[in-house]
Amino acid sequence: MVPVAALLIAPLSARQSDLIDSVRKALAVDGQPWASTVLTGSSTYYGVPTTFSIQFDKDGKFLQVMKGPLGESYGYDGKDFWEADRSGAPRILNFEDVDVQEAAMVLQTDQWLDPASGIKLEADGSDIHVTLPSGFKETVHIDPSTHLPKFGKFVASPGEITVTMDDWRPAGAWKIPYKTSIAEGGLTDTFIGEVAKVATPGTYSMPKWAPNNISFDSSIPAAVEAKKLFTGHIIVHPLVNGKDVGWFILDSGAGIMVLDPKVADSLNLPKIGELPLVGVGGISKETFRNVDKFQLGPATLSNTEFSEYDLADIGKALNVNLGGIVGFDFFRRSVVSVDFSKPAVSIYNPATFKLGEGVWTPMKFDTGNPAVPATIKGPNGKQTDWYRLDSGASGTVQFHAPFVRREHLLDNRETQAMSNFGAGGSTAGRSGTIDWFELAGHRFDSPVVSFSQATIGAFNDSYLAGNIGQDFMKPFTVFFDFGGSRVALVPKD
Repeated sequence: MVPVAALLIAPLSARQSDLIDSVRKALAVDGQPWASTVLTGSSTYYGVPTTFSIQFDKDGKFLQVMKGPLGESYGYDGKDFWEADRSGAPRILNFEDVDVQEAAMVLQTDQWLDPASGIKLEADGSDIHVTLPSGFKETVHIDPSTHLPKFGKFVASPGEITVTMDDWRPAGAWKIPYKTSIAEGGLTDTFIGEVAKVATPGTYSMPKWAPNNISFDSSIPAAVEAKKLFTGHIIVHPLVNGKDVGWFILDSGAGIMVLDPKVADSLNLPKIGELPLVGVGGISKETFRNVDKFQLGPATLSNTEFSEYDLADIGKALNVNLGGIVGFDFFRRSVVSVDFSKPAVSIYNPATFKLGEGVWTPMKFDTGNPAVPATIKGPNGKQTDWYRLDSGASGTVQFHAPFVRREHLLDNRETQAMSNFGAGGSTAGRSGTIDWFELAGHRFDSPVVSFSQATIGAFNDSYLAGNIGQDFMKPFTVFFDFGGSRVALVPKD
């Protein structure tokens, strides 16, 4: 999908070339190519009936729009991949999100077969192994009787993702699948096309957006009641639909707002759709609950989908009545400052907030989680990578398992066995010391850190080096501004 010059590829064997050529011939139509194609139809998205449209150009740009109770949009404008979530809030995609979007879209538009795309192909039996320009890999299985693609598979945080393609029909000079199903995390989204037609090439730009479901009462102080649990978690005390339903974990690493199902039932909140939640211990399938009003300090968030998740065991272990988790949707619409030592939490209106001291650092997002650059002394010297900044995690830093393996961080290092607990269960790891870790200009000497050995879940993320917890945020007052894609780590000394 990314328009780059064709790569030099070693010659294919005759058998490999025959399979790939047969697929191209099976998809080719005796017609004029369309500069831009739009396919419209009906779909099931997050388990809810919706309508959809996909428009794509031959240079890889695209716009996919799902309209319904849980509708979202995705696009690529030739430079950036982007998403507009269920509330319409847009953000530039990075890391795994880019590869997942591109991997799915090139299959639906046949662009994985374009020699000018920079995509590498290698045939093996009835499969074609596809390598995107980023290095991301997927496998396309070909129907031996028709030579049409049947499904593609690739692996991401939710595990294996399968894109099944069927009902191939002409669209310009190529056939495209009128029916596509995308299965991940135990859920399947299905798209059934009705009409494909030539279209005028679009702009595909990320839409502009201003939050329309949050308000701020300037008469209410910015500081909110906050406590610190023995695990280091910061909890706050909001109202949900005007009622006190318990404490909420303040978690910048939560990609969605969360509500305990017993709390949701007590408030008679309707269920809608389903989604896979990726946590430390793996994946769980949950449903959405719509909340009319969520009030925390001066901010009131209205008409928002929360994911339900059973917090009873976590609350019991923490000895606190947990009602939910404050995650992405709230952080996306406000500026949240946290002093992890006191603890102290304040909520500000981003339209009027001014940073008194310190500087803003650009922030990227990995599956809805904020990420910042940090530096370690690694086996090969000074090394800077991207790390998740997770206010819901205790400890210093948890190096992700792929990074541990890739950088040989356990070689010649004394460590002890440990377990990491979180949403979805627990995973194995090791603890030990490193020479130093540097965040926002502050160096931590000889810190005790964790080295994940996870094979599933959030700590098996190969895009980020690790997960920064609260102990590395204690020297700062941290100002999260998700809407501005930035964070300020202001030293307290």
